[in-house]
Amino acid sequence: MDNHYIAILVPESTGEWTVLFPDLPGCATQGVTILEAQWMATEAAELHLETMRFDGREIPNARSLEAIRADEAWAREFQVDWTKAVVSMIRPHRHLATSETG
Repeated sequence: MDNHYIAILVPESTGEWTVLFPDLPGCATQGVTILEAQWMATEAAELHLETMRFDGREIPNARSLEAIRADEAWAREFQVDWTKAVVSMIRPHRHLATSETG
């Protein structure tokens, strides 16, 4: 499993950013600035993965950016405009620590 997940940062009309994780269904966050959105993305991914592990659910594998961009159904569902979206690699540290020790 890759230890990095791709976060898609989508600009909102308010100037804020919505963060979506194509490989972590149900995981999303937002930030006032792009830097805050990236920080919040790390936190959201960590908590989402910890919850999945606690619940005994399978941790999903991360896809490549090419595979995510080819997923037209996902982009359509979340109304992602690839010409405006920002792609960020997120490495959830707390999840890694749990994976390495247990």
